[in-house]
Amino acid sequence: MRPSSSTWIEQQMYTRERRGIFRTNEGYDTVAVSKGLDPNMVKKVLHPFCTYDAPAELTASGEKDGSLYPESIHLYHTEQGASVLGRSIYQAQDFTGLRSAFFTHHYVIPAERSEEVVNGFRQWLHADYAAHYDIEEGTELAQLRDIPVKPAAQVQPLELLSELKIDERIFKQLLFALTNAATGRKKVYVALDVPIDKLSAYAARLLEVLFQSLPYAYRRMLGFMTYSKEPESKKGIHVMFVEKGSLRANDRNIEREYIFDLAAGRMMNVDIELEHQPYLEFAWKHLNDIDALEAFYRYADQLLIGTEQHKQIALISYHELSIFYQLEQGDYTQYEEHKQPVLRALLGHMAQGEMTTAKQRLHALFARLEELELENVKQGALPEPDLLDGFKDYLYQEQVTERGKAQLIPLFIHSIHQAAVQSNHALSSRYYAIVASHPELSRVFFDTVLNRGLAQSLFEPYVAKQFQEAPRAGDIVDLVCDWGTRHTQVLKLASFSAMAQEALIQKLRKENEPVKIANAILEQLHRLPRGRDEEIQLADSELMDTLIYAVNCFLLLESDLKRISKQELLQIGFLQQPKQFIQWARRFDDHVQSKAEKMVALYDWFHASAPEVFVFERLSQEELEETQQIGLRLLQQELSEGQFARLVLAFYRDTESRQVEYGALLQFLHQSVKNKEVIYQFFQWSEDHHDFVRSKKPSPAYAAALLNYFKKYDREAFKHRTYRKHYFETSSVLGPVYQKAKVELSSPLMRLLARNKRALFSLVAIIIVVGGTLLALQATGIMGADGKQEANPPVGQGDQTTNVKPEISVSSTPVTTGVIRTPVDGAEKEVTVLTFFFASQTEADGFTPESIILDPGSAQQTLAILKREPSLEQNPLEGADEQQGDTSESGGQGEAADQGDQNEAADPLNSSEQADTPADSDTDKQQSQTDGGKTPSESTGPFEVRILLTDKHDIKAGTVIQAQEKKFTIKDQV
Repeated sequence: MRPSSSTWIEQQMYTRERRGIFRTNEGYDTVAVSKGLDPNMVKKVLHPFCTYDAPAELTASGEKDGSLYPESIHLYHTEQGASVLGRSIYQAQDFTGLRSAFFTHHYVIPAERSEEVVNGFRQWLHADYAAHYDIEEGTELAQLRDIPVKPAAQVQPLELLSELKIDERIFKQLLFALTNAATGRKKVYVALDVPIDKLSAYAARLLEVLFQSLPYAYRRMLGFMTYSKEPESKKGIHVMFVEKGSLRANDRNIEREYIFDLAAGRMMNVDIELEHQPYLEFAWKHLNDIDALEAFYRYADQLLIGTEQHKQIALISYHELSIFYQLEQGDYTQYEEHKQPVLRALLGHMAQGEMTTAKQRLHALFARLEELELENVKQGALPEPDLLDGFKDYLYQEQVTERGKAQLIPLFIHSIHQAAVQSNHALSSRYYAIVASHPELSRVFFDTVLNRGLAQSLFEPYVAKQFQEAPRAGDIVDLVCDWGTRHTQVLKLASFSAMAQEALIQKLRKENEPVKIANAILEQLHRLPRGRDEEIQLADSELMDTLIYAVNCFLLLESDLKRISKQELLQIGFLQQPKQFIQWARRFDDHVQSKAEKMVALYDWFHASAPEVFVFERLSQEELEETQQIGLRLLQQELSEGQFARLVLAFYRDTESRQVEYGALLQFLHQSVKNKEVIYQFFQWSEDHHDFVRSKKPSPAYAAALLNYFKKYDREAFKHRTYRKHYFETSSVLGPVYQKAKVELSSPLMRLLARNKRALFSLVAIIIVVGGTLLALQATGIMGADGKQEANPPVGQGDQTTNVKPEISVSSTPVTTGVIRTPVDGAEKEVTVLTFFFASQTEADGFTPESIILDPGSAQQTLAILKREPSLEQNPLEGADEQQGDTSESGGQGEAADQGDQNEAADPLNSSEQADTPADSDTDKQQSQTDGGKTPSESTGPFEVRILLTDKHDIKAGTVIQAQEKKFTIKDQV
C-alpha cells in the first residue's frame, strides 16, 4: 500500500468478466477498485482471498438456486496493519450466462482505523456487500468513510449457544482455542450442525458472541471465515467454519488443530482443565451482561498498556486481571481460595509499566487486601508465612511511599504478637525471618517496636533467640554491633545489654580456645570507630564498655591457667598494665586475687626477653610452685636455646637464696627434649650462668646432677664424635665433670686401665711376648699343637690341592683363637687368627689377600691383615684393641670414616677408650701398623702373614682355604 495518512476505507471487487483491471481477456480478475489501493497490494494481498468453493452437498444435487449457497465472510489483518473485511458469494451464471461463477467484495480498513474492530466488530460482522458489478460502469470504486451495515437482530448469547448445542464446557473450550489461535499457534475449525444455507449466518452470530467475550488484544488480532468447503490453512485466518462432513477424523492436515465438529459431536485437542480458569469463568458468568464484560476488558486493556506484547496476549494475564476486577467489585471468592497466588499476581502487575490511573487502582486494591488481613489477624487468625512474605515484597515496588511502608507494619506486629499469644513459636520465627529478610521493613518494624514500648514483647524474644542460635562468641559481638548501628535505641536498653553480656560469656565458655577468642573480641571492640563532635557512636556507648568489662572479667575469672597457651597469655591486654590490673582484682575474693598475681607473674616471666627471679617476688611459696608448674607446661611447647634463662626460673625452690633443683631440671630436659643436642647446648649455656658455675667451677650439686644425668639417661653421650668435639672436649669449665662421667661410663677393664695404666700395660706386654713366642714355635713345628717340642719340624711341605702348584715354603697353617672386649658394651668376644708362613720376606710382602674364603660360598671374613716376623712374637689379637675411632650412640656404624682411615671404618670392634690415653695409643698404634718391614736380620725366614677374622671359626684339619689364586690346606689345628 502506498504511504498515505488517509483514513478512507477502500474497496475492491473481483469476479469473472469479459476483461479486468489486470487482464484484457475474459476470466477472473479485479473488475473495480478504489483509487487508494496499491495494485501490488491488490494482487498479493486481496487476490488470494478472492475465491469460493461451492458446498459439496449442493453441487452433488445440482442445486441452481444461488441463494441457497452460503456466503463466505472473512476478516484478516495484513502485516502492514490494515484490516481486510470481505465476502465471497456464489453466482449461478457469469456474464455469459453459460457457467457459474463467484463474486468477491472487499473493504480495506487502513491501519489508522483498524482499532475500530475492538468496539465495532458487530458492524463489521454485519457489513453490507455488493452482489454484482457491471464493468461497463467503470473500474473505479468510491472511497468510503464507514463500512455500510445491514440491519441485524440483537443476538441472545445463551439462546444461540443452546440452539447450536454449545454448552458451558464447549464454550469455554472454544474461547480458550480462539485465544491460543490468535497468537498463531494453531487453527480452529468449526463444523456447525445447521443447514448449509444457514451456515454463514449462524457463524456470524456465533462470532459476535465470541468477539464480545474476548479481551481487546484478541479482537485486534483474530481473523475468521464464515464458510469454507474444506478446512484449509490460510494466513491470517484463525477460525474457519466448514461444511459438515469435511472434518474427517484421519485427516493428517488438521490432526493437530483445534477441532469442533459440533455436527458429529466430536472435539479434538481441547482437553484443558477448566476448574480454575478465572477469565473463562468470568466470561461465561457475564455472557448476557455485555456492559460488565466491556467494563472488565477496558480495565484489563488499561492495565496492560506499556507492558510487553507477550503479556498482553497471555491468557494468564486475563485470568489474573479478572480476579483483580472482581475484588474491586467486592467479590473475594477467588482471593479467599487462592490468597498467595493472587497477591503474587497483583504484585507482578503493579511492577509492570509506569504508574497510571489503572495502576493506582492496583495499589489501592493491595491496601484493601492488607486491611482485610489485618482484621483477620486481630480476630485471632494467623496468616500463612508465604502470604506475609508477599506483603513484604510490596516494598520492592518503585512507587511505594513511606506511608505505604508504614501501613505494612501493623500487619506484622499483630501477626507476631498473635503467634506469641497462641504459643506458636515456629510460626513466630518465620514471621520474624520475613521481617529480617528486607532491610527497610526490618528498620521500620523494629524502630516502631522500640519507640512504642513494645521491646519486651516483640524485640527481646527475637534478640534472645538470635543470641542463642549464634554459633560463636564473635557472632554475638557482630549481632550487638549490627543492632547498635541500625537501631541506636538499643544502646541505652538495659535488657539488651544484659542479654548481650550473658550470651557472650556463655559462648566463650563453649569455645575450644576461649582465651584466644576473648582476646580477639577485645581487639575487635577496641577497634570500633570513635564518635566525633559529641556524636553518639557505637564505640562510645555504655553498652560497648559493658561488653569490654564482661570479657575482661571472663579472662580473669574463667580462663584456665592449666590450659592457657603462651600466645593467649601474652595477648591478654590488662596484663600489660599490672598495677592497674592488680588494683582492679582487689574487688574480688582472695582466690581471684591470688590468680591475678599468678597471671601477672606468668606474663612477666614469658614476656621479658631475659626474665629474672624477681618476677616471683609477690608470690607465696604455694603460688610460686603453682606458677612454676604452669610455666613448665608452657615451656614444653617450645624449648630451645633462647628459652634456657626462662627455664631455670621454673626450678628455683627459694627465690631469695636462688636455690635451683638441678636434678629436677635435668630430668625435665630429658623428658621434654627429643633432640639431645639441645640438652648439650643447655650444659654449654650453663657455664656462663652464675646459678650453675661460680669462680669458673661448677656448683658441686650441679656437677653431681650432671654425673647422675649421664649415668641414668645418656650413657652413650661420649661415643658420639661430633658431640665430644663440639661440647665435651672443648669445655674448660665442665671438662672435668665430662671426663669423670666418661670414665665411669666405660667398661671395667678400661676403668682399671685408666687407674693403673703403666702396671697393666707392662703385664699385657709380657703376656703378648710369651704368647707370640709360643705361636712362633708352633708355626715352625718346634712345638706341637699340644705344646710339646717336635723332633723333626716339617719345612717346605705344605699340603695343597692337586690342581694348584705349591708356592709356599711352610706346610702348616696354624689357627689360633683369642678374646677381646667390644667397645660398645665391654662384652667379651672370641675371634680367630690364621697365620700363613712364607720362606722369604719377598713372598710375604707380595701376599696381600683382599679376601679369605673359608669355603666357596662364604663372604669376606677379613677384619685385619697383619704381617710380622716370627721373632717379634706379636700377639695377633692386639689388633682388635688397637683400632681408633668411636661408635655412635646407638652402637651402630663408627666415626672412622671421618678420620679418613679405611681400616678403622671397617672395624666394628674398635674402642673409644684408646683415644683417652694418647701415649698408650701411640705405642700400640706403632706396633699394630708394623707392616713386616725389613730388619737387620730379614734375610732369614720363615716370614708370616696373620689374618684376624671377625668371629670365632671352628676350622678343622683338612679345611681348604683360598686366598687370591692360592689354596692352602690346614694340616694341624692349634
